[in-house]
Amino acid sequence: IFSPFFLFRFSLSVHILHRASSKHFLCFFLFCCPLERTLVMSRPVALLLTLNFAVQTLALVCSLPSPLPSGYSYAGSGCGPGYIDALSCTGLSCASGYPGAVSVSCDTPYWNFTLSGCSAVPTCSVSAWASSRGVSSSQTTVLLYSHQCTGTLDFSFLSSATYLSISSATFVGGLTIQNLPSTLTSLSIYSCTFGSGLSL
Repeated sequence: IFSPFFLFRFSLSVHILHRASSKHFLCFFLFCCPLERTLVMSRPVALLLTLNFAVQTLALVCSLPSPLPSGYSYAGSGCGPGYIDALSCTGLSCASGYPGAVSVSCDTPYWNFTLSGCSAVPTCSVSAWASSRGVSSSQTTVLLYSHQCTGTLDFSFLSSATYLSISSATFVGGLTIQNLPSTLTSLSIYSCTFGSGLSL
């Protein structure tokens, strides 16, 4: 069964050669393995039949989906109009609030490109962040690090914290901190990125 996305060309070479002493001819059918046949001819004959065999993969070309999936933006040029291959498709980027790097693939010829690589930033949640770092609500020393989120950090979850450290985090669109525990005596924030500033 041949795939519709392959073009097949078949090739077979047949040589009939003259053997002068016996006026017999040896015929070679050259296709994967040789097959010999002897033919009796009355005079010298030379015959060459050629049928070429090759397999050529058709180019995978696609077009941009319309509308684009959430999280992706297009500059308006570089990927169309019409069908092109994935390597030639440019001008795409991750939309605001969807960090990452765009990846383009053409999985089905003459269909839409598959876009990946841009993921929505989760809404900030102190309880979820603390749980991912093994921090309970009753701990007094709290270390929160390596995180990315957007929105407001509500620290009412950490009712007993006396020392709070926030580090190596990215807050898309800025960060607002509220409801710091009354027991807190020290707050440390370092090596963080704030899209539009920090508000306490």
